[in-house]
Amino acid sequence: MRGRAQGTDQQARAAGLAPDQAAPAVPGARAAAPAASSPGEPAPGRGAGRWAAVLAAAREVPASRMQIAASVAALVAVALIFQVQTSLFLSPRNVTELLLESIQVGVMALGYCFGSFYTPSIAPEKRRKILTRLGAIGILLFIVLRWSNLYGDPVPWSVQPSSLFTFLSFLNTNKYPPSLLYLLMTLAPSMLFLAFTERVAGKVSGALIVIGRVPLFFYIVHIYVVHLVALIAAVLTGHPASHMVFDGWITNSVELTGYGFSLGVVYLVWILVIVVLYPLCQRYEQYKRNNKDKVWLSYL
Repeated sequence: MRGRAQGTDQQARAAGLAPDQAAPAVPGARAAAPAASSPGEPAPGRGAGRWAAVLAAAREVPASRMQIAASVAALVAVALIFQVQTSLFLSPRNVTELLLESIQVGVMALGYCFGSFYTPSIAPEKRRKILTRLGAIGILLFIVLRWSNLYGDPVPWSVQPSSLFTFLSFLNTNKYPPSLLYLLMTLAPSMLFLAFTERVAGKVSGALIVIGRVPLFFYIVHIYVVHLVALIAAVLTGHPASHMVFDGWITNSVELTGYGFSLGVVYLVWILVIVVLYPLCQRYEQYKRNNKDKVWLSYL
C-alpha cells in the first residue's frame, strides 16, 4: 500500500499536481499523460511561463479597449497618409487621387472597427459610453488643432469681416482629399449622434436604419442619380449636355460658369434623392436578408 501511494504521488508530480490533488490509484490503471496544450497556448519548455503570462494578460484586456485602440490606430494611419501630400513631388492631381483612395480605405477600415461595437458581446449602455467618449474627444481635438492653425488641414482659418464668416472659415476644412480635421469634424459628431439616438424609434429612424444597412449600395446608386439630375438641370438652364462631360473639377469648368442653384434648392434636391432611393434600398435590404447564402452580397 505504501509503495502504491508513493507511485500515485509520483504520477501527480509528473502531471503537475500536488500529491493531495492526485486521483485515487486504481489497480491495473495506467498513469494519465499530461494534458495537451490548447490551441494558442505555448508549448512547455523554456520561456513558456513568460509567454503564458503575456497571453493571459492580453485575454484580460476588455474587448472594447482593443476596439478603441484599433480605431485610434486607423485614424493615425489616415493622418499619416494625408501628410504625404506635402512631401511627394508629384502633380497635384495624381497626389489628390492617390490620397483620396487611400484615405477612403482607411475610413472604411475604421467603420469595420466600429461595427464590432454592435455585436452581442457589447451591452448598449457600454456602447453608448464608448461612442460618447470617442465623439467628445474627437470634437475637442478638432477645436484645439483647428484653433492652433498648426496641423491637420492645408488651409488655415482666418478672421473674416463678420463673426458668421469667421465661424464658417473655421469650419472650412479640406474634403478632397479629406484632411484629419475634416474627418474629426464629421466623424466625431456622428459618434455622438449614434450614442444619443440608439433608443429613438419611429418611421424616420426606421428609414435611416434601412439605408444604413445598405450604405455602399446607396452610395453607388446616388452618384448616378445625382449626376443625371445635374445633367437635366444643366439642359433646362440653357447648357448643352456636352458641358457636363469633363475630366476635372466641375468648379474649374469654364463652360459651366454661372451654373448652379441656391443652397435651399440643393437641400431640396438632397431630400428628394433620399426619398426616391429609399424604396430601392428597402428592396435591396430585403433581398440581402433573404439570400444570406450569397457571400458577395455582404460586400455590397
